Amino acid sequence: MYDYDAVIVMGGNDNARLPVALTCLEKNEAKYLILTGGVLKTARVIALNKGVSPGRIKIANPDSYTAQDEVIQAVKIAEENNFKTLLVITEKPHWFFRVKYFFKKTAPADLIIKHRTSIRTPLWYWVKEIIGCALMLSFPRQEKSEAYEFIRKFWKRISPLRNG
Repeated sequence: MYDYDAVIVMGGNDNARLPVALTCLEKNEAKYLILTGGVLKTARVIALNKGVSPGRIKIANPDSYTAQDEVIQAVKIAEENNFKTLLVITEKPHWFFRVKYFFKKTAPADLIIKHRTSIRTPLWYWVKEIIGCALMLSFPRQEKSEAYEFIRKFWKRISPLRNG
């Protein structure tokens, strides 16, 4: 009946990712919607306004603000609900450089995970992911919060450049 047990909207970009996920639900490609990270409040309201029943929406921990935390929460929800197939909605570089790796480390071997791109990815986003991964690798494990803060400030400072 459904191609996937759930479609996951990775947090941080509900404007591009959520419409793709809602289309999957409308086409009966997935039965449930899993929301993670920073999109929880607005995405849940949008989904409900689009006619998704509250019982079909699964909410991850709202304190998940990194891709790794969001994947851990999504896998936890999948295990609690005995889901066997997931469709992850995110941009290609985000999937390629982070999310896919975290799912491989976190998810049980029998959980089938597929990816669908939410938008055509501009070059600046690929550069952002590559630099972000390089910066994360350069910080020792105990200093990850410093790395996240540094990356956040770095992208905030150069973000006007991507529009010009």
